[in-house]
Amino acid sequence: MKYETMRKKVLALMKWAVVKPLMALSSFAGLMLPGGGTASAVLMIALPVLIFLYFYKTNPGFFREKRKKIQDVYMEEFIEPMLRDWYPDVTVEEKEKIPFEEVKKFLPSSEEYTQNTAIQFHDEKDLRIQNCSAWHQKSGKNRTYIRDFLGQVFCMNSPVSIEGEVRIVPTGRSKFMNKEVQRRYPPCERGEKKIDTEDIQNNERYDIYTNDEMGARRFLTPGRLRKFTEHFSEREISVYLKGSKLYVAVNSGYSLFRVSLNSLEFWQMNYEEECERFRDSLGDIKDICEGFEE
Repeated sequence: MKYETMRKKVLALMKWAVVKPLMALSSFAGLMLPGGGTASAVLMIALPVLIFLYFYKTNPGFFREKRKKIQDVYMEEFIEPMLRDWYPDVTVEEKEKIPFEEVKKFLPSSEEYTQNTAIQFHDEKDLRIQNCSAWHQKSGKNRTYIRDFLGQVFCMNSPVSIEGEVRIVPTGRSKFMNKEVQRRYPPCERGEKKIDTEDIQNNERYDIYTNDEMGARRFLTPGRLRKFTEHFSEREISVYLKGSKLYVAVNSGYSLFRVSLNSLEFWQMNYEEECERFRDSLGDIKDICEGFEE
């Protein structure tokens, strides 16, 4: 029952955001344009759309606020109650819960970063998850945005505490001679050194930078490296360890717990299927966390 109530509220907000403004503009165009003829009919359809697109471009705040209201209803009346059935202490917020200055250290180098939908489990790991995206603008005549990252960032208590910092980021290969290169992620910085491990496969897939080699070696044990390779060989994952906090970024290609703004897709959404999908996602998250246990 609560699910149906939430769905009706979201659909009503979607109508107010797009459909009703278009209907109002269409009625206005019908009154203003001369009657009869194909040209008038085409203008009656095209003019409201053009006005709407102009308004959308010049007043993004109006539509941003509508999208925020839709997301708030979806989170408060569906996602949070569903999560609390599985994790009674969980809290969900749209505010940033993982420090942005830390996130930039282990995400691909980019120009713009956004975070949303923070989930805090309040468990022994102090696990927090947040959606994150990063993109940059391609130079040229036409403004083009290139997505560098879309996925989730995790923060939890580390099984090993160190004095300094460790960054583990995916490496790349050059087109010429297939040489190992680092172009997407921040390279070795001042005070850091690049280290290798006993795991050859891991060395080929990841660059490891640290300002605390002894601490890094204590964290990168053979058992943890083996688990790391087994769990993450098919994913694009980066890791950042600072003191007692462990951060993980998973470039999954999607955002968790975001409502579809397509009214038809939203109307066809099935409660049981959505619950199962989110349960699978949370199981995947737990697997990632366990991948760092010894």
